Amino acid sequence: NFSKCLNIEAGPRLGLSATPQRYGDLEGTQNILEYFGPIVDPPYTIFDAIHEGRLTKYKYYPDAIFLTQDESDNWSKISKRIMFEYGNSSSDESGAKIISEKLKLLLIQRSRIAKKASNKTSYALRVIQKNYRDGHRWLVYCEDQEQMENVYNLLVSNGYEPFCYHSD
Repeated sequence: NFSKCLNIEAGPRLGLSATPQRYGDLEGTQNILEYFGPIVDPPYTIFDAIHEGRLTKYKYYPDAIFLTQDESDNWSKISKRIMFEYGNSSSDESGAKIISEKLKLLLIQRSRIAKKASNKTSYALRVIQKNYRDGHRWLVYCEDQEQMENVYNLLVSNGYEPFCYHSD
């Protein structure tokens, strides 16, 4: 539905995006670049913004979160469907596989299992309990409002006073 805005005849236009080249979506990337025109040089990267003090410097501390048995079973089931769909995909003239809409949807469906893993909620609480100090300001990003509500409720039940912000 968002792509419908690319049908608006607006004359000269400028699109500002951190991600004009969409990962795994050649068609979407092509549509965006056809509508807005090429990427203006030089691109201003997230590294440029951090270096120039436009964004807060940050560090990643990745940690493993294990899927529940149901989540793991679902991951395996969807992975088998992905392998089947990929194996049945046709190739372009260069031999590269053409990713079907069905395959894209399966990949998104599987990635949501990891993004919404139920163990992330309790892990978020443990990280906050271990590292949060009075006066700190934290942002906790969630996959969707359901996950945000789960994190919010867990934080409140443990004596924290979080605020929720979302696109609605």
